[in-house]
Amino acid sequence: MCRVLFAMLLVAAPHGVSDLTWDFSEGWAAQESSATATMVSSEIVTSSVRLDADSTQSQPSAVTITGEVQDPRAREITFRYESPAALESAEQRVALDSLDRFAFELPVVRGTSVSGYFEGGQPRWEWVQWLGSFLFDRRSLSLFVEPGDSLHVAVEEGFFGPSYSFSGSNADNSRFTSEWIPQFYSLRLDRDAYKGLEVEDFKRLMEQWRRDQFEFLATGREQYALSSGCIDYVTDYVNYEWAIRMVDYPSRYQFANGRENRDITPE
Repeated sequence: MCRVLFAMLLVAAPHGVSDLTWDFSEGWAAQESSATATMVSSEIVTSSVRLDADSTQSQPSAVTITGEVQDPRAREITFRYESPAALESAEQRVALDSLDRFAFELPVVRGTSVSGYFEGGQPRWEWVQWLGSFLFDRRSLSLFVEPGDSLHVAVEEGFFGPSYSFSGSNADNSRFTSEWIPQFYSLRLDRDAYKGLEVEDFKRLMEQWRRDQFEFLATGREQYALSSGCIDYVTDYVNYEWAIRMVDYPSRYQFANGRENRDITPE
């Protein structure tokens, strides 16, 4: 079983997967991290990206992202994305102008996940911030852009935090990912979750999670005009995340229960 899952990981690892994982699961990963997951995911992602870099002659094409922020509480937004030059996650800080607008360009060679952190996007009262993040998880902005896109983002402050609207080429991709990311990380398995979590129960849990993700994608395809690149990216990333959790189950189980799970077979 582990050999099959490892092979799936090599196939499923999508471009930019390290960027997406870093951006949206920092808090979750801090609770769930293990040596196995870190080693496997980093090696697979690096290999996948390098193989793609060697096999393509594509040159970076600029993506233009503009936006405006209503009643901003900070003057800077941090954007993270996969750098085609460095083959790793890159960061760009963008300042608002006197009209509370911003504009910048990113070099991309393929469909890329971009996350934006609006530092001032949290409610002013701490209890509202906690409740908002618990209910909505809207702490960050999720975009999906492809070469040649020109995307405009409008940020509007709300009681629980900022809301986002999108316009421009392929805007539906970002409309979908901004809804999908919070739902994607709704399954949070910390150490205690693995206590007494036997093999068959874990398999059912992960299979249901994967079905939920693909149902969400199917609904998104009906609601939005998603590009084939966005659909492929989401599909690959769901399969990748499912496989990495399956491979990592034995070590997480042992860590939580203080013993190996003897029901796990080598196959």
